Amino acid sequence: MTMASSISTDIVQEHNRFEFWRDLVCDKIIHLDIERVFPDKPFFGSIKTGLLGNLQLAAVHSIAQKARRSGHQIAEANEDKALFCFQLTGKAFLLHDGRAEEVLPGDWAYCDTTRPFQWSFPDRHIQLALKLSRHSLLKYAALPAVMPVRAFSGKQGLGGVVFDMVTSIWNQADHIHNHQIEVLERIVAELLATVLHEQLAAPAKGARSRMVRLVEAKAKIRQQLDDPNLSVASIAHQLKVSVRYLHFLFNTEGTTVGRYIRERRLEKCKHDLGNPLLKDRSITEILYSRGFNDSSHFSKLFKKRYGLSPRQCRFMS
Repeated sequence: MTMASSISTDIVQEHNRFEFWRDLVCDKIIHLDIERVFPDKPFFGSIKTGLLGNLQLAAVHSIAQKARRSGHQIAEANEDKALFCFQLTGKAFLLHDGRAEEVLPGDWAYCDTTRPFQWSFPDRHIQLALKLSRHSLLKYAALPAVMPVRAFSGKQGLGGVVFDMVTSIWNQADHIHNHQIEVLERIVAELLATVLHEQLAAPAKGARSRMVRLVEAKAKIRQQLDDPNLSVASIAHQLKVSVRYLHFLFNTEGTTVGRYIRERRLEKCKHDLGNPLLKDRSITEILYSRGFNDSSHFSKLFKKRYGLSPRQCRFMS
């Protein structure tokens, strides 16, 4: 993960700090109108940025203020991004569509940058912002063109999984290697897209039930990827559904169960081939440990997926 040093208002003279902060937020996060809550008090703010593939992260530490995304900023910026804000410390209020939602430490929110909203921070706070293109989300779920701004509880359920995963990635940033980024980026984007589709796209009850089943099926598959006996029938049996219904679930995403298993196994193998700790393991050992049982077939699949052979992948890592 690519990290950058923190930028703080401490590097400029005190009377210039707030203006510097407004420019910094617009440059590192999105275009916002920032308003001081206590103009007579000394101002402080810092931002530490990081890049996980195409995911842009920034930890924002500051004092009481209001940050508004208005129609003017939307028109001026001309960007279609999804912004996710994870409240690490301090309380915040998210104002949108005529309502206000309290966001406490452990909670998070989705902000569509093409819609107006306002953050109100009554005191010192730290918020982790994650920004990515809407196109990245659409690869994993069918989302409406316009979605409402929304706060989520990160204390339980899928919302808790999202909060824990994103904040853990940020906290472990110094220990994430380049060959791990692609897998993590995909997992984060797919998980965020799943939550948005389930909570904001408001599918019918039957569709929501199918979505939950699909998430469960994917989780079962990931847990058993290394098992060469993993099959459509075994997953269907564990979920207590028919093989036909399991195929139907994956068809709703334009894929098949077999293709999903194959893609996840290829990702694992690519990760292992780039892992310096596994340099003494042969390519054959790696592919067999990840559930493949034919080295020739594996090589063809790998080259078709990544455009280079397993040996070339290892050499380039």
